[in-house]
Amino acid sequence: MITAQLANEVQLSFTPIAVGMPHAKAGKLRVLASGGLQRSVALPDVPTISESGLPGFEVIGWWGMLAPSKTPRSIVSLLNQEVGAVLEIAEVRRNLLDQGMEPAVGTPEQFAALIKSDMDKWGDIGKRLGIRLD
Repeated sequence: MITAQLANEVQLSFTPIAVGMPHAKAGKLRVLASGGLQRSVALPDVPTISESGLPGFEVIGWWGMLAPSKTPRSIVSLLNQEVGAVLEIAEVRRNLLDQGMEPAVGTPEQFAALIKSDMDKWGDIGKRLGIRLD
């Protein structure tokens, strides 16, 4: 998508901020709005789509770590704690923010709830649109 956008084959797209931001900084793309409910820390002057006339609109991307379902709780907790510690290192945090990513750490239960919420949301949209996986 980004290649087509940069070649002017596509005039508008939803591009992950970490992918689009370097091109926006270079003046090759213009950011119209962000998909979160709150403005991006990386682009505080850019309004959200919700602010721009579609109240409640939210499409965000996220990254996370997953482990096999039978991983002992103590290991999951240790991994969560260590990843959280790394994301609090100033240089790591600054590097991620410079790329448009907003590091956040929560509990494994909060992450599971986010995954379920997204699966429910996108699954419902897929059903309403008649989208099928083959």
